Amino acid sequence: MRSDELAEKLGKQFSHFGQGKDKKIKHKDLDKIIAKLTALRDSLTDEAAAIKAAKKAERVAKHRDNAALLLDRAIWLHAQLEPAQVADAETDTTDAAPDADAAETPTQH
Repeated sequence: MRSDELAEKLGKQFSHFGQGKDKKIKHKDLDKIIAKLTALRDSLTDEAAAIKAAKKAERVAKHRDNAALLLDRAIWLHAQLEPAQVADAETDTTDAAPDADAAETPTQH
C-alpha cells in the first residue's frame, strides 16, 4: 500500500478522534496501519542504504522520513485510546441481537 493511502486512512482515524468519536476507531484497523507503515519505513531504509545516486537516495530518504512521521502519529493515536474504548470498538454491533422492543410487531385489531 502506498504511503499516501496509509496517510489517508490514518487521517480518517484522526478525524474520528478529533470529533470525539473515539468509538468509531477500530483498533484492528489502526494495528494494520501501524504494521504497514513499519514495513514501508523498513523497506525504504534498506532501499536508501542500497542506492548509490545521491539525489535518488535523498528522495527515498524523504519518503522514509514521511513514513516514520506517519508511524509516530499512528502509535501516538494508538496510545490515546482507552482500553475500554478499544474493546467497545472491536465489538461489531451489527451482529448483535435486536432489542425486544424493536422485534415486536404492531398488533392489528
